This record gives sequence, structure tokens and C-alpha cells, in this order.
Amino acid sequence: MLSYDMKYKSQDLTNINLEKKLNNMKIYYLDKKKLICNDKDEICNVFNNEKNKFYIFDGSHWTLEGAKYYGGKINFNLFEVK
Repeated sequence: MLSYDMKYKSQDLTNINLEKKLNNMKIYYLDKKKLICNDKDEICNVFNNEKNKFYIFDGSHWTLEGAKYYGGKINFNLFEVK
């Protein structure tokens, strides 16, 4: 899929390194790319075919439809409330 091929490969390494460092500090890191793209299937969900609406409008910012969709995929149980 075109959107998967266009994703920023350099961000993958940055996200991996940042996640490792934060996990060592016992801080959960939310990698938004994991909400958007599926590396196994090599697909990024950036458009809702049923509603004919985009989830992302400029390559990195979520539309209202996207915020609802991706927000619904977040496991908030991973975040600790202090």
C-alpha cells in the first residue's frame, strides 16, 4: 500500500530507541505509528472507506475522525495515574 511505503523509516529507529530508554525508566511510551501502521501486513490505516474520510490530513496530524479511530485503539490501562 502506498501509505505504508511512504512512512518514515528513520522514525522507526528513533521510536525503538526512545521506547527502550523510557521502558528502562518504567515510563510507558506510546508510539503513534503502531496505532496507524501494521508492519506485519504492511498497511497504514489513513482513510475510512465507509465514511469517505481521512484519518490523517498532512502526513502526521490526525483529523477528528482519525483521533476517534486511533484513540479507540489506545490501551489506557498501560498508563499509571499518580
